[in-house]
Amino acid sequence: GSDALSGMAWQRLVYPDGLPAGAVAAPRTGNCFYLDLPDRKIRLLVLNTIDLPLATGRNGRLKYFMINDHGFSREQLEFVAHHALDLSRLPDSGEWGVIVLSHMSLGFLPNGGAMEKIFHAFQTGSCCRTGAADVKPCPFSFDRHMCFSSPADPADLIHEVEADFTAQGPHEILANFYGHEHLDIIRKERGFLEIGLLSSLCYRNSPEAPERQFGSSSEEAWNMIAIDRRKRQINIFRYGAGHDLTVAFLPYRQGLQAKPIPALREMSPAGPA
Repeated sequence: GSDALSGMAWQRLVYPDGLPAGAVAAPRTGNCFYLDLPDRKIRLLVLNTIDLPLATGRNGRLKYFMINDHGFSREQLEFVAHHALDLSRLPDSGEWGVIVLSHMSLGFLPNGGAMEKIFHAFQTGSCCRTGAADVKPCPFSFDRHMCFSSPADPADLIHEVEADFTAQGPHEILANFYGHEHLDIIRKERGFLEIGLLSSLCYRNSPEAPERQFGSSSEEAWNMIAIDRRKRQINIFRYGAGHDLTVAFLPYRQGLQAKPIPALREMSPAGPA
């Protein structure tokens, strides 16, 4: 534990000159903030999916091994529910949408269901209360992933947080971009568009992934993302392994159930710059 970095210490290393201008940070959670893009009427929300106590036991070892153990704190859930998703004070607030960035899909977090519930209330203009029902048992495993290898303390995962978006009305989450799996993949089962991106890696980690070669540009997979809200289209321009991508999303209708989202398809190299 004495060799570990806290979330706030890591944030200072990543942003030595401070967060981007205009960013509003969660007061007690590192690496979580939002940033408004007024000319595009988009709020960018950055989540910290490794938000567990940096605590040690009697042997001095960390309570949680953060590379495999993930979760949201009460403070982060409250910041998102009461501040980051409060668009009511913005001009033309009904026209604003939210883009979420996270290390991993909410489905890989034991208490990701709590954040999902808050997102659903935000999208539908309703209210919710998170609790024990929104937490999966730990440790647990997925088809290919072992997550939360440490014994989980319910006090660190079960958080009762209330959110009320009834006065604000329905709003849209445009997409949740994430990495972790190192695959280009789309998910829509959580009621909002999730786009997993290949990300940098120096080996091929699954049959679905492109070939990677150490010491070449295929080690990397950097993305420039252009969102066209008028055409309802996301263009992803890739440097390194993989290809440019286009993701189309159907017209948004407030208060209506989300419709199926078309599958990911490769963009033409002559696509828009």
